[in-house]
Amino acid sequence: MPLILLGLSHDTAPITLRERVAVPESRLHESLQDLKQQAGVLEAFIISTCNRSEFYCRITTEADRSLLSHWISDYFGIEQDELENHSYRKFNTELIRHLIRVAAGMESMVLGEPQILGQVKTAFSIAEDNKTTGKVLHRLLEMVFTACKTIRTETAMGRNPVSVASTAVKLAHQLYGQLSEQTVLLIGAGEMIGLSLRHLQQQGVTKFIIANRSLENAQKLALEFNAEAISLEQLESRLADADIVFSSTAATTPLITKTMIKNCQKLRRHRPLLLVDIAVPRDIAADVASISSVYLYSIDDLREVIAGNLKQRANEVKQAEVYVEQYLHEFLRWWRGHQVAASIRKIRERSHTITEIAVAAALQQLAKGKDPETVVRTLGTQLTNKLLHLPSTRLREAAADENRKVLDAAMHLFDVETKPENADQPDSEKGDSSL
Repeated sequence: MPLILLGLSHDTAPITLRERVAVPESRLHESLQDLKQQAGVLEAFIISTCNRSEFYCRITTEADRSLLSHWISDYFGIEQDELENHSYRKFNTELIRHLIRVAAGMESMVLGEPQILGQVKTAFSIAEDNKTTGKVLHRLLEMVFTACKTIRTETAMGRNPVSVASTAVKLAHQLYGQLSEQTVLLIGAGEMIGLSLRHLQQQGVTKFIIANRSLENAQKLALEFNAEAISLEQLESRLADADIVFSSTAATTPLITKTMIKNCQKLRRHRPLLLVDIAVPRDIAADVASISSVYLYSIDDLREVIAGNLKQRANEVKQAEVYVEQYLHEFLRWWRGHQVAASIRKIRERSHTITEIAVAAALQQLAKGKDPETVVRTLGTQLTNKLLHLPSTRLREAAADENRKVLDAAMHLFDVETKPENADQPDSEKGDSSL
């Protein structure tokens, strides 16, 4: 093709490594442009979520297939050995299959979670805006979205949707029981925070504080949920008001430190505090977990809560796999046609050139007063000879080399039925078959 992918996910890499290769939406433009400029890269596309960072390319046939590992190593400052130990690579057919599964939530930490499809669509839109995708990746992603729609509507994968956000809310419910008396501080104003707000509201929570770098965005979300909006500058002073903290931002360094939580817990008289950090890179410093009255969960810590969900949905994957293979083969069929289209175009261009030369010569003959019938017949003979000269030469070479594939292909292309030698001769002329 060749299509190549290098990725790191919750299944292969610890969060300490994933947060180093995470590409927030604000940096996607820069990363896509840098990747697209690498030698041999024709198209580029990046998916980066809290659970995975995947880098897709279509490259020239001459390009080094290891170019992604070299680029990631240089761009993010990661040793090759570390990258090798925690990443996966996929090519062509396996890559297409994998991308459908990822977008459909079949590779997610929470099996079947619906948010990943929206994240892939956003990543695709940004790549399109940056003109790093071309005809092949565009067609591939459009097929992936159609496949996901079919999987969602025709299988149980789309029923009773579960997300990381809903799983985190279940965790809070397990720790506190009824949540109606708890105050929840949510940091961020993106899709994950919006989902968390909805799940928390369904559990009876009424007291929300929303903190965000853009106070305007926090106020928009607060209006919908009758919450209080604050800026990040107010975060430290308001931590003590919260019983539960959910955080999901695109910050590159922790927003909450151990010192901040220590001071907060003194004001709260060390009542239990649940911190759920669903950001990559992490919003809450890892050493906060050492404070005895604090329960800190990162995206990877939610695995145990999610484990039961995996068993429940495992059987649903089998049905979804049928659609994965169906759409995979539809795309491969299109791709093969796309590839041969270039060859057909070249054949037509060559034939057109030969025809133009022969027609020009014929017109000259007519202009000189030559007999039209003779000129037309000569033109037909010349065209036949010139158009079939090279194919005839190649066929003779194939016959000499006993290259049966080329011979059979030629017979098929020209719709010629081959007969054994002497097949048209009477039996008496074929000779003694026993000789």
